[in-house]
Amino acid sequence: MQHATRYFRKSTRKNNKTQWRTPKLRHWQTQGARAHASVVRSGDPAHAWALPADEWDAIALNYTSGTTGRPKGVMLSHRNLVTGF
Repeated sequence: MQHATRYFRKSTRKNNKTQWRTPKLRHWQTQGARAHASVVRSGDPAHAWALPADEWDAIALNYTSGTTGRPKGVMLSHRNLVTGF
């Protein structure tokens, strides 16, 4: 959340004033945001994690216009997600 806040807000040296890159997010707050480790620690230790049957199974469906400009769904597989780490 801190990274996102830094992206949408930039401070200028002039008058040390904060300007928002996206005016509609001016009132957006990170209040209540928690670090990933904090969320993991607060989880249920008895939770039975279900592993995917296949590493190519979809874990998410992202919508993008890509280079054609036409919106389409793009499946993100478990393997693809883990490769990013």
